[in-house]
Amino acid sequence: MSRQDDFLTFLAPSGIRSSALPAGLFLLITDALEAPGTFLLSHFVAKAVRDGRRTVFLGLSQSFDHYSAILKKTGVQLATARDKGVFTYIDAPPTSHDTLRLLSDALIPALEGAEQPLVVIDDVSSLQWSGQSVQDVARFVAGLRAVISNVGGSLVVLQHGDDLASPDSDDSALFRRLFQRSDLWLHTTVLSSQTRGELAIHRGPALAEDWGVVDRSGATALQYKLEEGGAVFHVKGLGKGFL
Repeated sequence: MSRQDDFLTFLAPSGIRSSALPAGLFLLITDALEAPGTFLLSHFVAKAVRDGRRTVFLGLSQSFDHYSAILKKTGVQLATARDKGVFTYIDAPPTSHDTLRLLSDALIPALEGAEQPLVVIDDVSSLQWSGQSVQDVARFVAGLRAVISNVGGSLVVLQHGDDLASPDSDDSALFRRLFQRSDLWLHTTVLSSQTRGELAIHRGPALAEDWGVVDRSGATALQYKLEEGGAVFHVKGLGKGFL
């Protein structure tokens, strides 16, 4: 059984493993309505805030209060982190043809002076559903990744993937564009309820440095159970009675 930080670790050149997301990493998360992936966003934010890492959260779906209440159960006080300048929450602007520009105008100042920041987007699907084109949303994410990489930061993006199986859907088109630029792709699926599911960890096409995360032969599969203080993980097939 594994709780929280050690379900996803990265091998440094020194040979030491760490659960901190490496500089330059683009991690794409897809989920479905019956298996929400927001617990993964909470996990990465909690880790970064505990480490004192500047974290910028672009809230396009859920509110600051929503995540503040969830992270409080894990011992992380987002309001305190915000007051200390460790955590910045950016609300989605009103929907308009200038939405992506307004988001960029809010994000760039939030990253000024930051060293190896973590930027989280919840969720990129909202931009597409609000009328932004697939091409524009993909360009926005690509541009943001370039800015973050220049300061040694990491990017975590959630895309709701209920329609990914349909090759002609806009959801599928956006996923393909984001996936091609990703280092890692995490996908959640439901097992018996919204609190019990499976997490598949895939190598992304852009993964240039092997951090010892995913074997080249295929994805890593974990089963998870969501509890009050966070997620508990098992390697698939080794958690008899777990689910």
